[in-house]
Amino acid sequence: MFLPPPEDYRADTAQGDFEAIAYQAFSITRDTKQSVTQSAGANSSDHLCTAEAELRHGRHLVTQDASRPWLWYFKPTTVEAGSQDAIELPVVEGYVLQRMYSASLLQRVLTMSRRTSRLHEGN
Repeated sequence: MFLPPPEDYRADTAQGDFEAIAYQAFSITRDTKQSVTQSAGANSSDHLCTAEAELRHGRHLVTQDASRPWLWYFKPTTVEAGSQDAIELPVVEGYVLQRMYSASLLQRVLTMSRRTSRLHEGN
């Protein structure tokens, strides 16, 4: 599903407003305590598609995992916030989101940099 950019989108400001990108993967299950407009017999693929559509409608950057029944959620963040363990999960009414993996691009770059430094120190 492709959503057009927001009306106030400006290509010259699309980059540079953040220092890191936090990302996480989560699985989705129906919240049995709340009523959902879908039928009770819907499968996990239907739940993923519905949650993805809801999040995209709220202008969140999400995509489905190609090999697991997860959604990946990306969010711009700062260096300080990106170094924390996990960002807050978005809310999708009628569903429970279970975090499966969480990190930030800054965190991955720093980890790789540390590994490279250790390799060079050993030589």
